[in-house]
Amino acid sequence: MKTEAVSAVAPRSVRAPGTAGAVLGIAWRELRFTLSSPVFAVVAALFLLGSGAFFAFTFVASREAVMRYWFLNAATLLLLFGPLLSMRTIAEEERSGSLEALQSSPVTDSAVVIGKFLGTAAYLALVLAATTVYWAILTRFGDPEAAVVLTGYIGLYLYGMAAVAVGVFCSSLTRNQVVAGSAGFVILLALWVFRDLAELFDGAPARWLLQSSTSAHLESFVRGAVELDGIIYFCSVIVLALFAAGRMVERRRW
Repeated sequence: MKTEAVSAVAPRSVRAPGTAGAVLGIAWRELRFTLSSPVFAVVAALFLLGSGAFFAFTFVASREAVMRYWFLNAATLLLLFGPLLSMRTIAEEERSGSLEALQSSPVTDSAVVIGKFLGTAAYLALVLAATTVYWAILTRFGDPEAAVVLTGYIGLYLYGMAAVAVGVFCSSLTRNQVVAGSAGFVILLALWVFRDLAELFDGAPARWLLQSSTSAHLESFVRGAVELDGIIYFCSVIVLALFAAGRMVERRRW
């Protein structure tokens, strides 16, 4: 996906003093660029089209006014949608040469990575917010439990942020956006199928695979249970991916 490079350094007029202000400035600039990009509008439209098709199919097939089936199907779309959103974040800066300019500025490498992540995660939140229309449709045919739907969205967004973080990390590895997106998809797919692979093992290997599986942790949210293990897991994936991305960006200084 070829997109115009956008410097991550926010203008002085919108950047507050300190690291936090720099992060927010980068995030706001990233979000503005994404919202104004026709490429990302098409990507979001494709996601909404696919998720809408999944919603219609699962509703007709199950004849139940529930969203738990849709949440899992939407998560499979995020395997691709997350890397597509984030594959340009660092790779495009590197390809265009603007990363060197960033590294010569007072903005830290961590601020660049976190700001890019937050801006992309904010765009993801807007796209997922548009899918709440499915919830509104279900209320006309039944009484879906609000608490279960809300926990499902919490889990889906946590998973989506983890997917974006993995995409940012892969974007820090190469200047080629296609390579970054493909690598992100492969990593996310591997984490998703760990639950299925766990059935082939016993004992500690099976437990490790289940604890490392994104789909296994997401299912607890879909069932309506906000479990601390799931929150810790997704937050750990986000933190580790962003930390690794920051270290990769830092290495380019030398």
